Amino acid sequence: MNIINTDFIKLLNNEYQITTEIEDFEKFERMNIQYYFYRHFKNKNYKFSKQIEQKVKQNLFKNILYLDCKNYFEQKLKENNIKYFFYKGIYTMDKIYQNISDRYICDIDVLIDENDIEKLNNIKFTKFDENLFFEKHSCEEAVYIEYKGNVFGVDLHKSFVPKDKFNIIYDDFLFAGSIEIHLITLIIQCSNDVFVNVEQKLLDIYLILKKYNIDFDSVFKLAELYKIKKITYLTFYLMNKYFNFEINLQKISLNGFEKKILENMFVTNIFRINQLVLFFYTFDSTKDYIKFIKSKLSYIKKNGFNEVLLSLKKIK
Repeated sequence: MNIINTDFIKLLNNEYQITTEIEDFEKFERMNIQYYFYRHFKNKNYKFSKQIEQKVKQNLFKNILYLDCKNYFEQKLKENNIKYFFYKGIYTMDKIYQNISDRYICDIDVLIDENDIEKLNNIKFTKFDENLFFEKHSCEEAVYIEYKGNVFGVDLHKSFVPKDKFNIIYDDFLFAGSIEIHLITLIIQCSNDVFVNVEQKLLDIYLILKKYNIDFDSVFKLAELYKIKKITYLTFYLMNKYFNFEINLQKISLNGFEKKILENMFVTNIFRINQLVLFFYTFDSTKDYIKFIKSKLSYIKKNGFNEVLLSLKKIK
């Protein structure tokens, strides 16, 4: 059993055929890549129904508004001399995809220099809670910006890597700006989700690999620095296996036994039976794994089992 959706693999390999247009669109909608599905077949001169064309048009208008809000927010950051870096969906939508309507997004992700956090008080946010902001959750805080009569979600990050998962002690801004760091941030997101419902992130990675000449030596060095060598190996192994890339994985410093386990991780039901085993193995150190589990246990204690049950439904 492949954990990566086989229809996703077929689509990227130009092997997918439309059978029932609406059902196919909804299938890829569950992966959050329905608009890429649309573009793929639109480029083949497929004529979609008015219903789907309308959805695509609505997503285009929504994404135009998001980009407009991002530009407005960026101006506010500049006015307050705040060091920032936009990444993930708001970046790939504009820079990686053929059309900004081809990527689904629902928020804006931005890295903020920790030294500039207090300056954010000069920017008006909606539902802003000063007691929670960057206090108990050191990775990020979700806030909202009202702009031109609309409300936009913004995820403010202090680090590319969640502080409850790894102990990263250096400056992310040393690497901000290169396509290699954008690639690494997407791999980090795959790591956070442990490859559950990550077709959208894998699509972003796939398109970056297709579009750019990547300095893989730099990527592998960043992977070691961020302690994500295993998930990086796994990501690129999947790209080689399913999408015919020829990434040299020998430069990732893992032993043969570690590589073999990673290569066989997605062809067995053990993924769904014992996810903690997978969690453990994709961490580069036991210490980081224990730290991560402790943070999750604290979350359970704070939020109760109802929230946990809701999250478990996502992987069934």
